[in-house]
This record gives sequence, structure tokens and C-alpha cells, in this order.
Amino acid sequence: MKKWIFTLLLLWVSLAKSQVSPIDTLKSKLKTINIPEEKFDLYIKLADEYRRKRNFDDARIYADSSLNMYINTSEIDQIAKSYLTKGNIEYSAWNSSEAFNYYNKVDSILSTKSIKNNTLSKAISNMGHVLTSTVEDVNDTVSWKKAIGYYKEALEISEKINDTAFQGYLYVRIGTIENILKKYEDAIQSFKEAEELLEGKSNQTDLYYGFGSAYTDMKDYGNAKIYMELYFKERLKAKSLVDSAYGYWSYGRFNFNIGNYSEAAEYEVKSAELFNKMDSPDFGRLGSVYKIASDSYKMQENYEDAYKYLDLHKTMNDSALTRAKKNQLNDLEKKYQTEKKEQEIALLEAKNKTIEVQKLNQRNLFLAGLGVFSIAGIFFVLVLRNRQKTNRKLKELDSAKSRFFENISHEFRTPLSLISGPIEEQLNKKSLDDQERRNLTIAKNNSSR
Repeated sequence: MKKWIFTLLLLWVSLAKSQVSPIDTLKSKLKTINIPEEKFDLYIKLADEYRRKRNFDDARIYADSSLNMYINTSEIDQIAKSYLTKGNIEYSAWNSSEAFNYYNKVDSILSTKSIKNNTLSKAISNMGHVLTSTVEDVNDTVSWKKAIGYYKEALEISEKINDTAFQGYLYVRIGTIENILKKYEDAIQSFKEAEELLEGKSNQTDLYYGFGSAYTDMKDYGNAKIYMELYFKERLKAKSLVDSAYGYWSYGRFNFNIGNYSEAAEYEVKSAELFNKMDSPDFGRLGSVYKIASDSYKMQENYEDAYKYLDLHKTMNDSALTRAKKNQLNDLEKKYQTEKKEQEIALLEAKNKTIEVQKLNQRNLFLAGLGVFSIAGIFFVLVLRNRQKTNRKLKELDSAKSRFFENISHEFRTPLSLISGPIEEQLNKKSLDDQERRNLTIAKNNSSR
């Protein structure tokens, strides 16, 4: 009897230990840690665990705690990791603009110091994720190519730091977009590059899904089924509510695409059940689950269930769409207000500069005009004075000349007058010959001038 009770007790203890969650384990460690670096790592891990469970409120608390430890220091590596974690939380919560903002901060912080590390490559890669999540038209090749640009930039960094696991992940992301763009051969080649890099690595879930999707679109259902089954098993092996929900959703969609409508409906209903158990489900994926379930029942002519899930899809899709549109609207509004304020500030500064320049020009023109006017006035006064002085001099000279000529004339006339009398007497004489009379007449005429 005692042995049986002891066995039950051991079994209960072992079960209790096995049910301890990673979050509980991390919290227990946190209580005993005093080293800042280790405490920081625990905050980051707790934030990630809560994010995976879609408990975004608690995830944000631990992400903020990690950031507050170093925000006022020069430890930019830790600050960048905190911003990356916060970006991942907002991305998972479908807050695209906030997520992109945090990833951009990581890029700015590390790039200014020319730091190339795993945090930077992940942030740039996640910018590509955000972009792909906001693409509304599958034929929007511009957005898809921009996303590939982000992935290739992240890939270049990963190659420099020799992070082969993340290189493999990025090749999967690139191949996925190439598959969307219907570049199937390129997609398969990218997946093979990833397969080589990820050889021996534990988690190849995304790679299996990439191969499965590409082969499905290429109508190679044999290979597609092999990889999709591997993907589905990897998802379930994680023993996580989120992983299982995604696994059933993806595997159900695959079965729908190859015409297995009964299996598709079964997997999608299971996926919906798992998503609805979450505190904060992925509304976008849940809407897709309902749509595939509805279409699967419709293909089986089960119109009652088809209508039921179609109605759920519309409700969920409207909710998800509203959230997405609201986020986009807020993002556009923020950008608009920021640009508007910047434009207003720039305009005011330009106006102020124009006014200052105008005032300066007016003052300079006024001073220049005043200077010219003053110089002209001085010049005019000097010219006038000089002219007046010259006129006085000329008048004085003219008066002196007149007096001089009057004196000269007087001095000349006096002796001439004395001469003219005797000449007149000689001319009256009749005894003068013609030559003498002619000479005396000339002398008389000259003396009378």
C-alpha cells in the first residue's frame, strides 16, 4: 500500500515538473539573477515567449524592462536588441507601422556606428516581412521586389558575419516571394541554397513549407505532398498552440489546392478551434481558415456549413481589415502630420529668410541711395562753389583787363593826339607832293584809332 502511494506521489511530481512552462522557468531564474547582462537576456527571452503566446501586453512589459536598463547608456547593442524585440511584438500584433519604426531604429542605431551583426540583419529582414504583410494585390510586383531587396541586404550582412542558419532562412524568404512572382525555377534554386545551409539544423519548418508551396504551384503534387507532410509534422512536434494552429491551417490549404476537400475542411476546422483558444488570435490567419473551410464544404455541396464558415469569414475579415486599415490610416496620418509640420516649418523659415533678406536689401539700398545722394550733394556743392569762385575770378580778370586796356588806350591816345595836330597842319600845306601827302595821311589815320 505504501509502495503504491509512493509511486503515485513520484508520478504526480514528475507530471508537475513536466507541466512547468518555459515562462515559469524564466521567471524563476529572473528572481535569482543580479547580473545586469543576464537579467537583460531574461527580459528579452520572456518578451519573446509572451509574444509567441500572443500575450502582447506582458510581452511589451518585458521588452520595455530590457530597454530601460540601457536606454540612457552607450550600450547600443543592447538597445538595438530591445528595439528589435519591440518591433517583433508589434509585427505579431499586426501593428505594421509601429513594427517598421522599431526596425528602422535598429538600422539607424547600428549603421551610424558601422556595426554589422545578427540584430541588424534580423531588423532589415523584418522590414521585408512588414512590407509583404501589407501587400494587398498579389500582382504588386514592385512591393514584392522591394521586399526581396530587404532580404538580400540582410543576406549580405549574414554572409559577412558567417551566420549560415540565418542565411538559410533568408533564402527561404526570397524563394517564397519568387514563387509568388511565378519564378518557380528561381524559387526551387533558392530553397536548395537554403537546404544546403540549413543541413543538420534542427528547425527547417519554413524550408519544407517553401518547397511544398512551390511544387504545389508547379502541379508537382507528389513532391509537394512530401514536403507539406514534413512541414505539418514539424509544426505539431513543437507542441505549441500557435504552431499547431498554423500547421493545421497550412496543411488544410494544401489539401484544398490538390482537391482533397474533405481533409481540407477537417484540418481548417481544427485550426479554427486552436486559433480561438488564444487570448489574442491572429485575425488575418483565422479569416483565411474560415474561408478555406467554407470553400471546402461548398465543394462537397455541404451548403449549411459552407454558409456558416463564410459568415464567420466575413465577420473576421472585416475585423482584421478594419484593424489593418486603421493602422495604415494612423501611419499615413502620422506621416502626413509630420511632413505637414516640416513643410510649415520650412515655409516659415523660408519666409523669415526672405523677409530678412528683403529688409537687408532695403537697408542696403537705402544706405547706398543715401550715400550716393550725399556724395552727389557734396559734389554739387563743391562744383557750385568752384563755379562761383571761377566766376568771381573771371569777373576780376575781366575788370582788370578792362582797366588795363583803358590805361593802355589812354597812354597811346595821349601822344597820338599830340602828333595828329602837326600832321593836320602839314597836310594843309599846298606845297606837298603826292608821296609826302600820302605818308602824312597814313600817319593821321593811325593816330586817330
